[in-house]
Amino acid sequence: MSEPRQSIVILSGDIAGPMAAAYLARHLPKHKYAVTVVDTGECARASWCSVAHYDLRRFNKAIGLSELDFIKTTQATFSLGDHYVGFGGDNGDFYAVYADYGISLGGAAFYHAMAHLGRLPSLQAIENYCLPAKAARQGKFLPPDTKGRPVLSDYSYGYHFNAEAYAAQLLALSEKFGVNIVKASLVSFDTAGNHIKSLTLDNGQTLQADLFIDASGPDARIACQQSTRKSQMWSGWGFAKSYNSETKTPHGSLPIATKIEATNSGWTVHAPLQNTTHKLVFSTATDCDATISSGRQEQLWVGNVVTLGTAAATIEPRFGATLRMMQLDIERLLKLFPPQLDDPIERSEFNRLSGETYDRLRDFQILHYKLAGTPMSMSVPESVQFKYDLFKARGRMAILDEDHLFRDQWVSLFLGHGIIPKRVDPMVIGINPDDVDDKIKGLETIIGQATAQMPSHVDFIKRHCAAEGFAYD
Repeated sequence: MSEPRQSIVILSGDIAGPMAAAYLARHLPKHKYAVTVVDTGECARASWCSVAHYDLRRFNKAIGLSELDFIKTTQATFSLGDHYVGFGGDNGDFYAVYADYGISLGGAAFYHAMAHLGRLPSLQAIENYCLPAKAARQGKFLPPDTKGRPVLSDYSYGYHFNAEAYAAQLLALSEKFGVNIVKASLVSFDTAGNHIKSLTLDNGQTLQADLFIDASGPDARIACQQSTRKSQMWSGWGFAKSYNSETKTPHGSLPIATKIEATNSGWTVHAPLQNTTHKLVFSTATDCDATISSGRQEQLWVGNVVTLGTAAATIEPRFGATLRMMQLDIERLLKLFPPQLDDPIERSEFNRLSGETYDRLRDFQILHYKLAGTPMSMSVPESVQFKYDLFKARGRMAILDEDHLFRDQWVSLFLGHGIIPKRVDPMVIGINPDDVDDKIKGLETIIGQATAQMPSHVDFIKRHCAAEGFAYD
């Protein structure tokens, strides 16, 4: 006699719900698990997810979603990284791309050799030695040549896209994978301590489950019923307190990087799609339309409830952070199946990994404020201060557990804000300047030729993946 299937109910109020449904249904054996999504019709903070880190390509491939279908459905454009404007250093203008700057010289990182030779006054000074940075500056795009030289293949790209359209696309895909989709709103709960027994919906239906996934949005409508839930707030470290979101008509050229612009009271992100541009304005005051409070659940998985997406945390969407945290949590949740709900081991491991990942990203966000003009005397987490002190003194990066940003994303942050290390890797002390000149001239030539042959971002989309309503000439 076969065992009954374990049931999973997802309460969806942001994009994390459809993402979890598609990913779990694609990978979990159907004879063991039944997945139901309660689609409330909401997509909270969808504009926060309009920028995708390059990891989303892996996620889409894992659920069988073709890149062309994704791009045309969501009006997506490409992104080689972030373009910071007004944040200090480089006259307030630098790129943090999905690639390393330069090549290893003398057995050390490129920026160490350049700093040792006095050729690193700013991050912008070494842009010519990084293909995606140079291409982004010129508004050009071509996917990496996986069969070409390392300098032509060792980079990646993300997207700007319509998150609401992506959510609908994922729900349709989930249904094909056998997910039961119920369009309804939540009315009440039946609880026993930290255990949620059932949900009652406004259509009169009652849903029981072995595992509930709360992806209901910032209100965390299931998790808020658990009395032992606690939040870890990040006030006092410069985070924004309010934001505005607006959709604009495209004009001018089509950027190939996400523009992040410092303002007097915060920062603004511009995400250009094929037919519109999403603009998010964040303020460290409460002068915008919607108030926010950055932080996360201390434990994302309590009892038989896992929080995902904006129910789990509020973290500012630099470098596609909001969407990336959703993706990472969904992927690690799958790796811990099948969960034994009467044994806390899976919960403990999920909470450890997720907590450390969120804290590392929190550190990245704090450093933006710290380096952009917040008084250096501001009290920050020890992990932030240690990263800052170590890089400023020696140019070395402390990569802590569950840090999913690769080293040069941290390096770009420091160098872009004008933090040049006082001492460098001893491997470059005896480096011959003439040898360096020969290598970097050759590198600059290769990158210059490659960039010259790239089409513009607009032309690439026109040729390969323009969606209906493409608004750029």
